Amino acid sequence: MIAVSALLAVSPAPAHAHPHVWIDAVGEMLFNDSGKLEGLRVYWAFDELYSAYAVEGLDTNGDGELERQELAPLIAENIKNLKDFRYFTYVEVDGLNPVYGDVTDFGGRYVNGRLAMWFVVPLAEPVDPRKAEVAFAMYDPTYYISIELAEDDAIRVSGKAPDTCGHRIVDTEARSDSLSLSESFFQSLDSSANFGVNLAQWVRLTCGPNS
Repeated sequence: MIAVSALLAVSPAPAHAHPHVWIDAVGEMLFNDSGKLEGLRVYWAFDELYSAYAVEGLDTNGDGELERQELAPLIAENIKNLKDFRYFTYVEVDGLNPVYGDVTDFGGRYVNGRLAMWFVVPLAEPVDPRKAEVAFAMYDPTYYISIELAEDDAIRVSGKAPDTCGHRIVDTEARSDSLSLSESFFQSLDSSANFGVNLAQWVRLTCGPNS
């Protein structure tokens, strides 16, 4: 299996069962003036236990606060390590994975004991959701990290989205069965298993006939 330290810059405290790290996520769809989807802005808030380990030693000026510049190296390293895993942000266009541009727009902060980060995943070519089936999900293929859509305002829209388009969230049936799986089950999986897709929450754009 792929350890979380290979994906993020630091490792959390030991845990006894999958998942080991929890993220509350928000996805913001970015549309251009032509109504095409240009990319996604992703917001993640990590659980308090992971956050405490992640930011240990980062208060370099010793003022008891974590400024954005102190978090910047950690966030940059996370972005670098996540690149090979499509940033745990999987866009599908007609069932295929589109090419991403480089993620250069990102940042982070530490609020109320939780590490938060955001980044923009640009599509190399904007997509017209009126002409193609578009969906996206955020998940860790190994399910070492659980990425759940936030309870409130989890899906946002920025720019000029087509008037005919909306979205719906689709949960997989396997999500309700995941709690019964043992740690040994996950240890038996290799990095190619992509088990996390079975537990992902998919956001599907609905634009008229292709909904």
